[in-house]
Amino acid sequence: LAETNDNLVVVYVGGSGIDMSAWDDKVPAILFSWYSGMEGGNALASILYGDVNPSGKLPFSIAKKASDYPYFTPYTDKITYGYYHGYTLFDKKGIEPAYPFGFGLSYTHYDYSDLTVAATDFNEEDTLKVQVTVTNSGKVAGDEIVQLYIGFAKSLVDRPVKLLRDFDRISLQPGESKVVELEVAAKDMAWYNPAAKAWQVEKMDYEVYVGSSSAKADLLTGNFTIH
Repeated sequence: LAETNDNLVVVYVGGSGIDMSAWDDKVPAILFSWYSGMEGGNALASILYGDVNPSGKLPFSIAKKASDYPYFTPYTDKITYGYYHGYTLFDKKGIEPAYPFGFGLSYTHYDYSDLTVAATDFNEEDTLKVQVTVTNSGKVAGDEIVQLYIGFAKSLVDRPVKLLRDFDRISLQPGESKVVELEVAAKDMAWYNPAAKAWQVEKMDYEVYVGSSSAKADLLTGNFTIH
């Protein structure tokens, strides 16, 4: 069909990731409709005809190839997986997914700028507060999901590269800009120390990432320190 229709839209009905590597570069548009229920047809028509601008984001990463995932077969009786999974596993192994966690397109485009960290030094009782400017640079009104991740590159223990710790949904008219405020309590950056049997906040330098998905290219970066 892709060879005969330049306006083809592939609609995927399902509840999990799918290997699209054999054809996703051959089609101009892919829409995940999930399992949308009895009104799903009306919702799908509203999106395809442009009455609604889609704004959903992936709640998981989709790999470029099946071998990038942890081994799986429905016929396995027993299997053990490690601590990391999803985007934290891809980040840890340096695997670039086909579609990253938090990814999602729409009928417009959003530009991120002016990431500001309100305070860069605080203690474990404080709260990190950041601001970022998001601009709808397209010609269609829409909603964007602004995501904030905390990075742990300086950790002395084995931790994820980064973790989603806040997000916000905003509505923007064409050409409109808004300053979005996000925050994370220091206690929500803690790790569980099994030796101490307690959650602990590391006193170190952290990274903060804000953007439209978990992909490095989609994120603005900043730094802060917990003493």
